[in-house]
Amino acid sequence: MEKLIEKIDKLKKELDTSKEVKDVKLLRKKIQENKELITKIDLYNQTRKEQLKKEQQQINEQLEQERIALKVRQEAERLAAEEAKIQVEKDSLMNLSEKELLVEAVMALRGLYSRVEELEEAYDGLNNSIS
Repeated sequence: MEKLIEKIDKLKKELDTSKEVKDVKLLRKKIQENKELITKIDLYNQTRKEQLKKEQQQINEQLEQERIALKVRQEAERLAAEEAKIQVEKDSLMNLSEKELLVEAVMALRGLYSRVEELEEAYDGLNNSIS
C-alpha cells in the first residue's frame, strides 16, 4: 500500500510538472501572440500616421489655394472699383467744355507742383539731417 501511495505521489508530481510545462508553453504562446499583435498595431499606427500626414498636407495645400483665390478675388474687386472710379471721372471730364478742361488741367498741374515741392523739402530735410 505504501508503495502504491508513493507511486501515486510520484505520478502527481509528474502530473504537476507536466501541467507546469503546459502552462509555460501556453504562456510562451500567448507572449508570441502578443508580440505579433504589437507588431501589427505598430504597423497600423505607422500607416495611419503616414495617412494623417498626407491628409494634413492636402489640407494645407487646399488652404493655400483658398488664400490665393481670396487674394485674387480681392484684387479683382479693388481693380473693378478703381475702374469704376476712373470711368466716373472720365465721364465727368467728357462733359466739360474746352475751357473747363483747361481749368481742370491747370488745377491738376498745381496740385502736382505742390506735391513736388513737398517732396523736395522732405528730401532737403533728410539730406540736412544726414549731414
